Amino acid sequence: MLRELVAPIVVSSFALLSSPAGADPCCVLRDVHATSTEHSTAPMGVTGLGGRVYIAWTDGQSSKVDIALYDTESGAVAHKLTTAQTSAAGVSLASWNDALYVSWPSKSGNIISIAQVRLDAKTGAPAELTDLYVAKLRTHGSTPILVPMPGHLSVLWCGTNEMPNLARLDLLDTKKR
Repeated sequence: MLRELVAPIVVSSFALLSSPAGADPCCVLRDVHATSTEHSTAPMGVTGLGGRVYIAWTDGQSSKVDIALYDTESGAVAHKLTTAQTSAAGVSLASWNDALYVSWPSKSGNIISIAQVRLDAKTGAPAELTDLYVAKLRTHGSTPILVPMPGHLSVLWCGTNEMPNLARLDLLDTKKR
């Protein structure tokens, strides 16, 4: 029986991931933080841009897409943008070409939306979604993943045939919603 975790998991200042018996530890996680007020049961996105860390998630109650500037010192959400957009699954974040992008699948599962996130010039906080693009794709309802590549941004998603699909995004020629 699968259980859904709703509460954040709090871990001490470091955690050791398990390895096969007799093997060296595979890695050590240091300074692990959990936000105390944000909840999500779907995959979340994280990326860095300009020395800052941004996180995104689908709110566990409202299904709205949330994007935040994350304070790595305190382990807390410093500035949060709750968008009007909703998702049945998780979100993906990527920084590309000195800009922040977010993607999410629609509630119906057949549309992937991609938007640039305008950041406040002073604080770096997410301010609003701009340049919203939609792609009607046959999806399996899973979270699309934005992939920064040299010269372009790509999106990876699972198709209705449960096969991975990778497409180059040409943001200049895509129709806006």
